Amino acid sequence: MARVPIKDLEIGSTVSGEVYLLAQSNVDKTKKGDPYLRATLADSTGRIEARYWDLPPKMEEQLEVGSGVRIDGSVEEYPAGSRQVRIERLQLVEIQDFSPFLPQAKRDLEEMRRELQQVLADIEDPYLSQLLDHLFSDEEFETTFGRAPAAKKYHHACIGGLLEHTLAVVRLCSFVAHEHPEIHRDLLLTAAILHDVGKATSYSVGPVLDFTDEGRLINHVAQGALVVQTAIDGIEGFPQDLRNRLLHAILAHHGALERGSPVVPKTLEALALHHADWMDGDIRGFLDAVESEPLSEDGWTGYVKMFGTRLYPGPVESPEEDGEVEQLPF
Repeated sequence: MARVPIKDLEIGSTVSGEVYLLAQSNVDKTKKGDPYLRATLADSTGRIEARYWDLPPKMEEQLEVGSGVRIDGSVEEYPAGSRQVRIERLQLVEIQDFSPFLPQAKRDLEEMRRELQQVLADIEDPYLSQLLDHLFSDEEFETTFGRAPAAKKYHHACIGGLLEHTLAVVRLCSFVAHEHPEIHRDLLLTAAILHDVGKATSYSVGPVLDFTDEGRLINHVAQGALVVQTAIDGIEGFPQDLRNRLLHAILAHHGALERGSPVVPKTLEALALHHADWMDGDIRGFLDAVESEPLSEDGWTGYVKMFGTRLYPGPVESPEEDGEVEQLPF
């Protein structure tokens, strides 16, 4: 019998012997002092909160994030408009193949790697081209960059998510540079390629997507600037102004201090990069939220933390995908 993916779990349905990945696990106490499990279950289609109120003695010691769990229970509505699994029985199981439990990029990884090589070859500035070649000619770095997620949960939180997000931002920036020739095109596209480069080492790709120590201690924005600065230091004669503007765009791409950028955008390229990055992140976050949560009868999602509200995808059907991405005419 085929397993029921998380995206298909409906409020009011029962769960019988389904296996999911234990993505988060915390044991708290009720008002009466009884222990209960607060968990997040995951598979390749999404994540769902779960509660195990009658937690058996000593089970807490056996639970390990990243392990498989076979559960019986039911799907409740909590909070309003959202789903939560009420676990009645839980059994630890060994997962041999994690592929059904880890989210994957929507696009083929090899296809995206080929597109990235085309983008790299399109950079004409000799110093920026040398910088990119220095980084991506490293096979280990290129592989890590190609498999890393772009986030832990909010957008492109999947294997290959960083590369998928990066290419989308590059395409948006390419369009903006075409519309506004005042922009230093090679600088903007290089900044787009490298704006999240710190995420390549800020996330671990294992049974559960999580932060590395580096990601927790340094932050991907600062780590990205360090990676680029180190590479620039190895290029003789790299122009100081070009260095400053590139590093500034990377450091400012979140757009505001309260969003994690140590500086706000102060150049045309930094401003364009920020808006392209934010646009792709928000759009993908919207699509992921809609795909991972069953819609209510009125056509709305439950409350989505990323946006602070419920979302309405509308009645428009998605276009058929043929697996290819249209190339921009510039």
